[in-house]
Amino acid sequence: MAGSSTSWPEVRALVEGLGFTEGPLWLGDGRLAFTSLAGDVITLGDGQVERRVATGGGPTGLARGAGGEVFLAQCSGLWGAPSAAPAGIYRLEGDAVVPVVTAGLSAPNDLCFGPDGRLYFTDPMGESALARPEPGRLFAYDLTRGALDLLDDGLLFPNGLAFDPAGTVLYVCETQPCRVVRYPWADGRLGAREQFCTTPAGGDGMAVADDGTVWVCVNPADAVLVFSPEGSLLQTVYLGEGSYPSNCCFGGAELDRLYVTAAGRGAVLELGAGARGAALYPRHARVGVVHP
Repeated sequence: MAGSSTSWPEVRALVEGLGFTEGPLWLGDGRLAFTSLAGDVITLGDGQVERRVATGGGPTGLARGAGGEVFLAQCSGLWGAPSAAPAGIYRLEGDAVVPVVTAGLSAPNDLCFGPDGRLYFTDPMGESALARPEPGRLFAYDLTRGALDLLDDGLLFPNGLAFDPAGTVLYVCETQPCRVVRYPWADGRLGAREQFCTTPAGGDGMAVADDGTVWVCVNPADAVLVFSPEGSLLQTVYLGEGSYPSNCCFGGAELDRLYVTAAGRGAVLELGAGARGAALYPRHARVGVVHP
């Protein structure tokens, strides 16, 4: 794999020691939410923990809806997570964690909204799927109709996912075979899956910049890999031994800061990205003040 390797001297840890951190989400009002697999959704304000909500399971991914509400994907009882709540997709309502869909799901991992307003999410089979091929699934959930649609059931530990800035491609990290795949998207339908790029080890969460570059967390490499829209490796952002980055998002007033959950340290890291994040769907979800 080509591309330059960079250790970023400006990286700073906002918090540390909070378990297996995951799912950073910029809330658009100067605050950042993220998850801990130990069973919490945590909100930071001014670099300090200002709120913790226990979910009853193992929350991983977060996404923000059109009204500012926060949705989460979580497993149940895996990787040492709590098992009081079943695996599924949930919505935060203050300190309440409200089930959205749980029936028929195994271990939802990450989620994002699509151009059609549906909530897209990955659902690997569980812990064993990291070690051997066990097909996981990609779903879309229509919040208006309450309809769950299976989009693909042949992915090997599907993990992070994101749409490109134009809303014409869906990227999904396939952890077990160490690659990222992409699907063309048009008129509410996905086209055939194809390989986008490979990673030197199993990848995890991802974010997309407004220039179309794809930023992929590769935990065993302790790095975030930056790929061109064509799938070429442009840069490796090394975050330090034992950081084990699990997911990332763009944030800050100009969306030019990168927030990375460094699960190996139980931390959230902040660095200047040198790029601006693409606006997430729904497009206005970054605007206004929300209180998850």
